[in-house]
Parts: sequence; C-alpha cells; structure tokens
Amino acid sequence: MLQLERGQTVDVREHQFLLATSNIEYSFFFQRGLANLFFSRSGGLFIDRFIGQQQGGLLLIHGYGNVFEKYLAPGEMLDVEPGAWL
Repeated sequence: MLQLERGQTVDVREHQFLLATSNIEYSFFFQRGLANLFFSRSGGLFIDRFIGQQQGGLLLIHGYGNVFEKYLAPGEMLDVEPGAWL
C-alpha cells in the first residue's frame, strides 16, 4: 500500500495495480528500450502512472514474492532485471 500525497507520482509496471482511492489519477505510457526488447514480447513495456490529486490518496499494488521499497538519493541508480521491477 502506498500513500500518495498531492502531486506525488509513482510509475508501476503493467498488471500490478489492485485498487486506488478516487483521488488518484491514472494514466499509462509505452516504454521502449533494448532491455525491453529482450524481456518483453511486444518490444516494450507498458508503465502505469499514478498521481495524487488534491488531498492525495491510497494506491494498492501487487508484487510476486518478497517486495522491498527502496528510496534512491539524487543521482543514485538501481539496476534490476525488468521482470523484477514493480
């Protein structure tokens, strides 16, 4: 469960969304890239984007196995296999 504040955005891999309160805006985009060509059947990956509106709200997403939340410092990167990313 994620608490999104007003204006806060989170991008999530397709098919992980469970439910959200009505204050959460939903959109999606298609991400192309070399790694996505190898690990995706469609030559890319759909990314779901959720944005907290007005008072913010709750977002529930699903992950297989153990799920860890990692906050990255400015300039810090985390390299993961596409199938392991939520």
